Amino acid sequence: PQGAECGRAAVWGSPSMMNPRDTYRAFAEFYDLYVGSFAEDLDFYESHCESSDRIIEIGCGTGRVLRHLLKLGYRLVGVDVSQEMLERAREKLSDWIDAGKLRLYLHDFSRERFNESFDRALVSFYTFNYVIDRPLEFLRNVYSSLDDHGMILMDLYYPNSLRDRTIDGVWIKKELVIDENPIKIRDRRHMADAVEHRQQVFLINNREIRIDTDRRYYSPKEMKGLLEKTGFKEITLSR
Repeated sequence: PQGAECGRAAVWGSPSMMNPRDTYRAFAEFYDLYVGSFAEDLDFYESHCESSDRIIEIGCGTGRVLRHLLKLGYRLVGVDVSQEMLERAREKLSDWIDAGKLRLYLHDFSRERFNESFDRALVSFYTFNYVIDRPLEFLRNVYSSLDDHGMILMDLYYPNSLRDRTIDGVWIKKELVIDENPIKIRDRRHMADAVEHRQQVFLINNREIRIDTDRRYYSPKEMKGLLEKTGFKEITLSR
């Protein structure tokens, strides 16, 4: 969208501390256990992509979305700010990497554009909500990495602690058993203006890991304004 006329955006909605790099360094080993089976967003990306598209996933993590699209025959580029996440993605998706169907890179769109042009940019699983300090720079760098008819597909979140004020600041406990691994989780969220501070404690095999994160909630009106300011057109919001 160099001329700022043809860029489009679709936003899929679903329901500091450490910066994102530090967060995912700690969270990488739990990521697949915690969200690896999540699939509600996959149809959204698939429905907006064609097999001939040049596609980049921004915030690819350990490759959950990449794997789905690779199985459908797409060629992809995945980027993340976490080297640990990318290492796990390389292990899981090595066959596609060896076949030339996938390339993975360490890259931060809040700092610079990617030196290639794409038809689709997938900003998956709340990635943009972790961009607190430089959201406009992030979007501008994505915009400049798309071709004239490119589209950005974004998955944004609505904070549970905003939906239900009774859980604001309250520890929520739950237990998961994934691949025969019992995981105990304590989770507490607190909204301060538009930023949700989240504290998580994971207990697995008698080992405890604590993770603090900040996630910025962007209202539909605010998100639409940011995209328009960046130059995107034909903006669609959906759930």
